[in-house]
Amino acid sequence: MKDSLYNANRLAAFKFGIDGDVCAELLRAERLHRDTDSRAAICRAQGKADITASHDLVDQASALDASLARDRVVATGIRGVLQQRDVEVAELCDQVNTERSLNCDAGDQASEMGKNNDLQHACASLLDCTSYQ
Repeated sequence: MKDSLYNANRLAAFKFGIDGDVCAELLRAERLHRDTDSRAAICRAQGKADITASHDLVDQASALDASLARDRVVATGIRGVLQQRDVEVAELCDQVNTERSLNCDAGDQASEMGKNNDLQHACASLLDCTSYQ
């Protein structure tokens, strides 16, 4: 009888140990399941945020592209105006040089008569247009 009582106690302890292990394993599985749901929710939220961020990046890239296109049009217009101004300055320099060559004799006579005008000399140096030709 002592052996059967011993065996019964041992079986009860063994069963209690198994029940405790099963219970602990069930608790871990439940925690893992909750963590899985939580991780899935986090992943879904991050996915939505990533989609929103990618749409924002696409919108910004589109706006930058449109701005670049507008700025190219403006730059091309400015380049055209500058080229036109360069042509006009070159034509004016040709005209000034032509008038200088026609008036060369009158200028020589004025300087011979001692009428050297500093203002005339300053204007002539400012109007030196040889660099535009």
